[in-house]
Amino acid sequence: MWNGARTDKFKPSRGLRQGDPLSPDQTKVVMDTLNEFCIAFGMKVNVLKSKAVCSKRVHESVKQSIKEISFIRFVANLGHYLGFPLIQGRATKDTYDYILENMHRRLSTWKGNLLNKAGRVCLAKSVTTAMPIYTMQMHYLPSNICDKIDRVTKSFIWGGTGSNRKWNRVKWSAVTSPKKSGGLTIRETRLSNIALLGKLVWNLLYDLQKLWVRVLSHKYIKGGDIWNIKAKENISLIWRSILKALEALRQGFQFCIGDGSSSFWYDNWTGLGALYHLVNFVNILDTQLQLKDVSFDGSWDWNKLMTMVPNELNTTVTQFPPPLAFDDDIQDRWVEGASQT
Repeated sequence: MWNGARTDKFKPSRGLRQGDPLSPDQTKVVMDTLNEFCIAFGMKVNVLKSKAVCSKRVHESVKQSIKEISFIRFVANLGHYLGFPLIQGRATKDTYDYILENMHRRLSTWKGNLLNKAGRVCLAKSVTTAMPIYTMQMHYLPSNICDKIDRVTKSFIWGGTGSNRKWNRVKWSAVTSPKKSGGLTIRETRLSNIALLGKLVWNLLYDLQKLWVRVLSHKYIKGGDIWNIKAKENISLIWRSILKALEALRQGFQFCIGDGSSSFWYDNWTGLGALYHLVNFVNILDTQLQLKDVSFDGSWDWNKLMTMVPNELNTTVTQFPPPLAFDDDIQDRWVEGASQT
């Protein structure tokens, strides 16, 4: 419907199109912004080292117009930056082979032959800590890549080679345990990967003013709750990695009730999602209720609700008791490894 009249069907789409009159104007705005940046900081954009990529749907004439304004060439692949591949599109099993190649080069057989056991452990720690760290900060590595990295590390520690495999005298779980538990504190690749991605999860929860946090939040969360976001098909590799790390870390976060200002029905304060999904409907008189409005003396006062609460929901919510007293100086929030109240 358009202005009260029925129109023909159309398929909505996005992106730049051939002949789009706004495309050059948008490019000029970007270039003007870059010029202002250069003037303000006394720097200059090196056009010869600059590259650009775009969607496959962008027509050649549009790319040519942008190139004539910006003098930046378009490429199919941005290559590497500081040894880190700038991946566009879907990652394959061969995408991360460069990590294994670098590790094999650093953990050469002749180096192992010149070192005793303690020396091999130190070198293995150095390589496994430094080599894949940039990649693991941004990408959730495939399981087979993590297994291969651990396998290379094990083989080097015990003095094995590609053609001569030596027996592992201690199981891998013991090797990766802390020294106080009798281990060698070798980092397990998957756990290191999750820990590094966990920093991004933490920023999404608490550093909301960071530019990249604002961009991803606007694109994927859209004012919703990150704990209830589901992975979709057409999402970036980085966002998919963050969601996988979030799922792995979910059990380590708990909701801490401070001032009790969270909505009882519409905020995810139990980790199970918003509670309104678990009832047939929410009574209009309950829509504005906050946590502090429904509690009394350290327990939930169900008599303050006009909404019919199923017994299953009653039992579930009882597992998340409110505090005896609310603290107006502390906001309700998700915290790591803390009690609920």
